[in-house]
Amino acid sequence: MKICLVSDSHDHRRLLASAVTDAKARGVLFSLHMKATMMKVSDPIIFGHAVEVFFADVFAEYGDVLRAAGANPNNGLGGVLAALDSLPEEQRAEIEARLALGADWRQAIGAIQRDGMRVGMIPIINAMAATGVVALPGMMTGQILGGNPPMEAVKYQILIMFLIAGGTGMGTMVAVWMGSRRLFDERQRLRLDRLR
Repeated sequence: MKICLVSDSHDHRRLLASAVTDAKARGVLFSLHMKATMMKVSDPIIFGHAVEVFFADVFAEYGDVLRAAGANPNNGLGGVLAALDSLPEEQRAEIEARLALGADWRQAIGAIQRDGMRVGMIPIINAMAATGVVALPGMMTGQILGGNPPMEAVKYQILIMFLIAGGTGMGTMVAVWMGSRRLFDERQRLRLDRLR
């Protein structure tokens, strides 16, 4: 859903609320993209509106407490969470739990999935970096010793390395996605008992 925001803050909030509701109803990620014009002035304000609208129930119930703690939604969710450190432990835990309930399973495990992909790809990327400089792979060496021109052998080796990297990437992606999906049930609850 593409929307164009106008200058009135009430219109911003109304349009953002309809976009958030639409995204949640369709089960898609709500994403806010803004043009870079006047970004130092208007973008933080619009972004603050988006944070307040997305977490409307939290701000409706705890808005005064959050403002008293120094939370500024114009600084993003990170600014709100940083301000929670000045609150009493019980109140902070309650607000963090409410904020956490706004995320679906994909959003909740997204950072872990990215780390899993990175860790899965590190060995092949390191191997590709050393190929031809530190190590001469067997296929390339065999072609050179067999009389093929070195540039031809290098081209074949590059092709093989990219195919291996592509296969590793696809395998890592499937493994991470299947593992992630297994950890959550149909009601999007974390099920650590499934790890056994």
